Amino acid sequence: MARSLRRLVLTGVVAALLCTPATSLPAFAGDNGDPTPPSQRKIFRDTDPHVPIPQHIQEKANQKDAQAQAQYRRFLAEHQIAGKGRIADTRELAPAAVDPGPGLPVSIIMGQTQQPQQTTYWCGPASVVQALALMGIYRQQSEAAFRLKTTTAGTAWSGVALDYYAPDVGRSYYPLADVMGSYMYLYARPGRYYPVTVPGMPSGVDVSNFRARVMSDTAAGYAVVGNVAEVDYAVGQAPRLPGHPSVVGPGGLQHIYTIHGYDTRDDTIFVTDPAANSVVSWGWQVPRYSRVNTGTLTVLNGDRGYVW
Repeated sequence: MARSLRRLVLTGVVAALLCTPATSLPAFAGDNGDPTPPSQRKIFRDTDPHVPIPQHIQEKANQKDAQAQAQYRRFLAEHQIAGKGRIADTRELAPAAVDPGPGLPVSIIMGQTQQPQQTTYWCGPASVVQALALMGIYRQQSEAAFRLKTTTAGTAWSGVALDYYAPDVGRSYYPLADVMGSYMYLYARPGRYYPVTVPGMPSGVDVSNFRARVMSDTAAGYAVVGNVAEVDYAVGQAPRLPGHPSVVGPGGLQHIYTIHGYDTRDDTIFVTDPAANSVVSWGWQVPRYSRVNTGTLTVLNGDRGYVW
């Protein structure tokens, strides 16, 4: 569940930046299905119920996945990247069955809309507000907290029946996906949001899936919202979002953030962190915006996930 922060402050929206495509890019880690290195794996005992994604939700998500897969494969081919770029074998369609639509840029920044979370447990509401602002929709953290049913324990990853969701999709019981979808429906936006659960020990395919979905959504003008589970390792330093505490204790730290772009030239994803403020005790050391390696961010999402 998310730890979140302070008052609604809009920090400037930057116009979408499309970088000039390169003729050749390095192969992405994970595109050939290689598992995450053992040194980057974690075993985390989460208290969230992790309810199964309803079948009708997964079926709609699979359709969206097919589009992202087609775009991603074409991107790999256009830029001579060695890799299969697969979404998942169970969701693969023949290339001719799906129109890939517009091409994906090498890099994109949707904007910069960091919202300092107004309480220590409002990272979820703040991240929703950040994501909506990237799409030109401006709401209050208090409203988002009400819709998400955020409590002093934070925002649940799953297992909560909300009153707000996109009626043409249905309730997923994943608050972030349902609330983001409810706003898309309210503002007549065609896109819809679906939850993705990431295992505690992600594989290379999980990394590839994450990259493809982030690229597809942000290029189409839709921000992605992620939920990390940061834990201590028995030996060695566990990965963290930039500026997050190196020691988080036996319960770990669950935190929600927003994705506002990516850069395939160094395989990074652009993160907007609502913890960068004075309400969180360690927030002073957290950058509002940062670049995180795609594989590292996938590992951090492990045992929680993201909505796209």
